[in-house]
Amino acid sequence: SGSTGAPKAKQLGAMELIALNDGVVRRALGEEFVTNAPLEQVKSLLSAQGLPTDYVDVPYTPFLVVSGSRRFLFDTGFADNGPPTTGRLRANMEAAGFKPEDVTDVVISHYHGDHINGLRTKDGSLVFPRAKVHVPAPEHAFWMDEARMNAAAPAARGAFQNARRVIGSLPAEQLVRFEPGSEVAPGIVASAAYGHTPG
Repeated sequence: SGSTGAPKAKQLGAMELIALNDGVVRRALGEEFVTNAPLEQVKSLLSAQGLPTDYVDVPYTPFLVVSGSRRFLFDTGFADNGPPTTGRLRANMEAAGFKPEDVTDVVISHYHGDHINGLRTKDGSLVFPRAKVHVPAPEHAFWMDEARMNAAAPAARGAFQNARRVIGSLPAEQLVRFEPGSEVAPGIVASAAYGHTPG
C-alpha cells in the first residue's frame, strides 16, 4: 500500500532538508480515526480532493537536515520493528547519498514507536552508531518513570517497555536531553507542542 516516496530535498538558508520516507500504513477510516469532526464531513472533504473515503494512507517521513558538517535526522521511522510496509528509511537515505554512519545527530520529537523504533534493529543493534540522540527531557522523564509505567493500563505498558528497550538502554554519552525552547544546535530550536504525548 502506498509508495516508498523518493527522497525530496529543499534548501532552508544554509541548511538542506531532505524528506526520507520510511513507508506507509493503510488505516481504515472510521469514527475512531478523526475525533474532532463528524466522519461524514471528513469523508466529504476527502472525496472533494479525489481521495478515498474508506481508508487513509499514513506516511512516515523522517527528515534529514544537513547543516555544515553535521547531519541531523529528525525521528527515525520503524527500521525493521514495524509493519511490513515500513522500514524504507535506510534505502531512501542511501538513495539521497547518505549512510546511517553519516548521521551525527538524531533528534526525537516524542517516544511513539514510529518515531523511535528506527534507532535500533530487532536484534538491538544501533542503526546510527555514531550519532548523539537528542530527546525532550519531559518526554524522557515520563516514559522512564517506573511508577508511572506500573500504574499504566496493561495495554499502555508496551509503549513504556518499548521506550526503555530503544532509548533507555542507550549509552549515557550518546543520550542528550533538551528542554523546550532550547537550542538543540545552531539554527535548530525545540518548540513545546504538548498534547500528542506528555513531552
